[in-house]
Amino acid sequence: MVSKEFPPVAASARAARQLMTHELASTEVDRPELLELFVSELVTNAIIHAGTTFRVAAEIGAEVVRISISDQNPEMPMVKSPRPGSVDGRGLKMVSELAQAWGVDASARGKTVWFELARKRRASESNVGGS
Repeated sequence: MVSKEFPPVAASARAARQLMTHELASTEVDRPELLELFVSELVTNAIIHAGTTFRVAAEIGAEVVRISISDQNPEMPMVKSPRPGSVDGRGLKMVSELAQAWGVDASARGKTVWFELARKRRASESNVGGS
């Protein structure tokens, strides 16, 4: 597991994104472009809305990669349906629609927003039962 704490400043979004893409570079995620996008969106939410230090962590499972962003603000995020001209409110909606799974877990110290992305299946795994 990879895990690091960041301060609630704009530069942390780039640092967290770089950490996750570097640490997970050899992990074959089915949609790698979503990994970077979702980390950026959720970290930005933590910086803007929570305003506390936050921790980004990655767990690599056999079938999925789970990324979690934990902050110290107990206010739960909401998926929004922004109007066409709105400049914000799309990040969590994208995560909810495109991630393999996602959720929010409350804790005594705040909350954790997480998402999972499927890992690519190896050719040997996809031919099970085939000729």
